[in-house]
Amino acid sequence: MSVLVVLMALWSSVQQPTGSLLRLDRVEIAGAKRYSSADVLRISGLQQGQALTEDDVRRAGGRMVETGFFKSVRYRYEPLDGVVRVTLEIEEEIWSVPVVFDNFVWLTDDAIVAALRPEVPAFNGTAPANDSAAAYIGRALQRLIDARRIAGQVQVTDRINARTGSRQWVYRVSAAGLQSCAFHVPGAAAVFERLLLQAARDDIIGKDYSRAFTIDFAEGTLRQIYLKRGHLRAAFGVPSASMATACNGVAITLLVSEGVAYRWLQAEWIGMTAMAGKDLDGLLGMKRGEVADLTKIDTGLAAVQRTYDKIGYLERRLNVVPRFNDAERTVVFAVTIVEGPQYRMGALDFVGFAAPDVASLSKKWRLQAGAIFDGTYPAEFQRDELRRVGSPVLLERRVNAETRRVDVKFTMK
Repeated sequence: MSVLVVLMALWSSVQQPTGSLLRLDRVEIAGAKRYSSADVLRISGLQQGQALTEDDVRRAGGRMVETGFFKSVRYRYEPLDGVVRVTLEIEEEIWSVPVVFDNFVWLTDDAIVAALRPEVPAFNGTAPANDSAAAYIGRALQRLIDARRIAGQVQVTDRINARTGSRQWVYRVSAAGLQSCAFHVPGAAAVFERLLLQAARDDIIGKDYSRAFTIDFAEGTLRQIYLKRGHLRAAFGVPSASMATACNGVAITLLVSEGVAYRWLQAEWIGMTAMAGKDLDGLLGMKRGEVADLTKIDTGLAAVQRTYDKIGYLERRLNVVPRFNDAERTVVFAVTIVEGPQYRMGALDFVGFAAPDVASLSKKWRLQAGAIFDGTYPAEFQRDELRRVGSPVLLERRVNAETRRVDVKFTMK
């Protein structure tokens, strides 16, 4: 939340009566980087030549802070010979959070940005991270749709982008008639168009249009359709939408670039010492010449990770880089493995169990102290042996990097 800091300095040879009206002679702006002087004045509401008191200047600073665009606003107030000069010293907020116009189907993004700039200085598609700024932009958007006689209420949501993990301000109009009724995918071959439209009928059509959801849907459900068939470079554009009288709702257009379908050539394993390349190939499960189904490849790489876990390499890392040969439509996956240290079993502890149960469970535990630690075994033991105890059991693994031992503790809640 921004804070208004008020510094008062009365520089004059004659003390002015409290609350006396003076004509504003000049306003100077200090500290502006993003905004022009005209931007700052427009937000403050101050105008050259107006009659005002110092309280009016203080309230102008308050209006500026309430926008959320300024970290602080200070002023210097200099009355002299019936006029006053005001200096506004500002510290600007950082504009870093992307703004999404989620379902403004009546206007393009460029049109919205152009309409916002008179009220939102230097708007470029981002906003400060505070609620005040988000609400200010929301009020400006409300006035925008009201002026176009669009019946609806603008709402803002603080959202995390599922694909990038970044924060967004998502603005939506709550209004009737915004259900999706048509879905077009220019660039899709006939075989894929049928699959994409079927997926859209299940998850998009008949539901309130959302650009953010459509993007997530494209990058998730629709992209998987291509990845399973070897189109590893398939890419979707940003969806566009418009009101469609033909189907009485919103028509969505989503451009796709399918790319070529790749076939598997081989994996190149780099940096491993604990496992042989042929064993890793077996875990990966891919055959030369078959469709490079990324869902199958990911399953195979997960099997590699699990096998390293089973032989005590708990900190291994896999860096996977695909190399594409468009001429031959093949792909090679270069997999660099950083194995890290191998861990062994440390101490085993059962907390909150009756003594006979501790003795019985300890006998059933198959990892002896000093044995190579199987990172998958504690969870399996919890599932297979401790589900019978009748109470929830908490599993803790304590990894000691110096001794390369892993202590395991089961606590009955």
